[in-house]
Amino acid sequence: MQKANWFKITTLLLLCTIPVWYVYHNTTSTHYFVALDSYITEYIPSRDKEDIKKSFDVDRYWLVESIDYSVDHMLDTHSPNKYEKEYEGKMKIKVIRDENNTYAGFVTYYPENTLSQRILFVYVSPEFRGKKFGERLVRYAVDDSFNEGKQKVWLLTRLSNIRGQSLYQRLGMSEIGRDDKWVYYQTMKRL
Repeated sequence: MQKANWFKITTLLLLCTIPVWYVYHNTTSTHYFVALDSYITEYIPSRDKEDIKKSFDVDRYWLVESIDYSVDHMLDTHSPNKYEKEYEGKMKIKVIRDENNTYAGFVTYYPENTLSQRILFVYVSPEFRGKKFGERLVRYAVDDSFNEGKQKVWLLTRLSNIRGQSLYQRLGMSEIGRDDKWVYYQTMKRL
């Protein structure tokens, strides 16, 4: 009788522990390899610059509002634009690739202040959409930001970007505002 109770208690504890470990591991992980079929790397200009520039050619409307936005400046200076010099060199650019080392997309983010990080661009190439690459990029940027000590990560997306809004909500981001063009989302570090 005692062995049966011990077995039941051990089994119950194990069954309760596995889901907790899984949720913790999958919400706090910052692994370089984010899945068996993809990985996220630092931006390497000689390898990635032309791919990212093509992304802007393909989907400029979804990425920027201004027709004169300089992708070259952003990539060369690691800054969100040519007007805010205080951010030069502070923006991280990460690239996601599939198992064949094929470019699949990128994410950029930078610190606005000591507590807040902004995700400026999240882009997934059309042939990789619907395969969780966008989710992996956003999770990576948020995890990296929180690991740096940031308390808040935010972004904005077009009002018409229903797919993006669905992604951000699914990842637990909260809508914090909207206007006639944009929807604003944020996530806060859990203590």
